[in-house]
Amino acid sequence: MKDKLILLLLPALVSMGCLSYGDRHEAFIKMGNYYVGKDIQFLRKASGKNSHGIVKLENGNFEEEFGHNRPNCLKFFEYSATTGIVVSFRFTGNKTNCVWTS
Repeated sequence: MKDKLILLLLPALVSMGCLSYGDRHEAFIKMGNYYVGKDIQFLRKASGKNSHGIVKLENGNFEEEFGHNRPNCLKFFEYSATTGIVVSFRFTGNKTNCVWTS
């Protein structure tokens, strides 16, 4: 329930300018981590965008890249090849580029 409330409130707080860059970066990280444990199909539907690419990792899992609309902040989600469950989230970028935007 708490996660759903955060998802509902974040866009409003960002649009009103209530979050600083640091807070918006923390919100960005929370949103990325929200998808860990969920099916990759859920992430694809939620993002509303196609992935930028999929790479097979040495451990047999796949890593899918999102964020091509923000070239200075790319998001990567690793998911199980057998279950499709997201097991990790990482990003490239910094606190200024990787922020929550509604």
